[in-house]
Amino acid sequence: MGAPQLNMPPPREQSLQPMNNFMHIPADEWQSKMEASVKEVQKLEDHYTVKCQNLGVKHKAVSENCNKPGEAICKYAKEHNVDMILMGTRGLGTLRRTVLGSVSDYVLHHSECPVSIIPSNK
Repeated sequence: MGAPQLNMPPPREQSLQPMNNFMHIPADEWQSKMEASVKEVQKLEDHYTVKCQNLGVKHKAVSENCNKPGEAICKYAKEHNVDMILMGTRGLGTLRRTVLGSVSDYVLHHSECPVSIIPSNK
């Protein structure tokens, strides 16, 4: 019997968009968007925690509000002796990825532990 596998369907359309260009949003609308985003993150963490527990996969779901997610992921992985980072991509095209940068690309090139990247279906 091999190692347990966590089979996840491809992500729906990107539900957790980076909160860029927020200067034009009224404060109450911004607060509402932030609260909705936090709830969505918790929902995703709960969903995949149950899947991992059912398969006996040791894991830890971590969420953090930060400006540089690639750096935060690498820092967390190093500080907590993470065995492996598994992450997906947003499916940015080559030009957008070059201009905007890519979290998965940053983590792949800066992490001190193995990184596995699941490509987007876009």
